[in-house]
Amino acid sequence: MEEKNDQNFSNYIEKNKLPNGYQKETNRLSEYFTAYNQTISQLGDHVQKLEDETESGLISTKEIKGIVADGSKVNGKQQAKIERFLKKINVKTNAFEV
Repeated sequence: MEEKNDQNFSNYIEKNKLPNGYQKETNRLSEYFTAYNQTISQLGDHVQKLEDETESGLISTKEIKGIVADGSKVNGKQQAKIERFLKKINVKTNAFEV
């Protein structure tokens, strides 16, 4: 579902005229959540693989090292920029709450 939502949002911002000053930040927001969702999906795949290996008695820590978010798009600095943008345009979200 996340993949479909990411694509729908990407299509929306590509095909619609956004207010002045929104394009850059909206693209950042789209890239952030797409990369974030891809990382979560990869994590799920890796966990499933580890569970399968554990059942057969094999455990490999090498698989864990392959789970890395795209640090240029998913990091605290990008998140802070997105949060400032959303606050500036008065959009409330709990997307970043723990």
